Amino acid sequence: MLNIKGLRIILSGEIPRKYSIEDFDNFFSLQNGTLKIDKILDDKCLIFEYEDHVVVLLGCCHSGLMSTLDYVKNLTDKPISHIIGGIHMAHASEEKISKTREYLRTFQNYEGTVYVFPIHCSGEKIIQEINKIKFPEIKAFNASVGTIFTFTSQF
Repeated sequence: MLNIKGLRIILSGEIPRKYSIEDFDNFFSLQNGTLKIDKILDDKCLIFEYEDHVVVLLGCCHSGLMSTLDYVKNLTDKPISHIIGGIHMAHASEEKISKTREYLRTFQNYEGTVYVFPIHCSGEKIIQEINKIKFPEIKAFNASVGTIFTFTSQF
């Protein structure tokens, strides 16, 4: 954890998986000459905690977006205003996309807009589904390599 005036940066550590729909068994690694299922338990995220909100920076979100955001909420009491990074939904089932969309609609009480920037492994479908959420206001944008984000403690 790093504290800078008005900003606390937290590296999540291993993220517990809470939702069976986010589990997977189609990644493998070679361990001592044997091919084994790799649950990628070392999945992490960066949490930028400002005075009045939190920005979450994801890698590929192998632990699942719902599990990850629940874990972040255990580390800070500030509302999540931005979610940036891969959310590993490019090949997700309709059920998983639907449950994730519903989760985003209800996961926190926050009066501001939540901005989601799914990149890399996220897929277009989840962006479309997030943008169907009307209340609370959540907006998803397709970010790409080279996108620059600037945040301040006053949001």
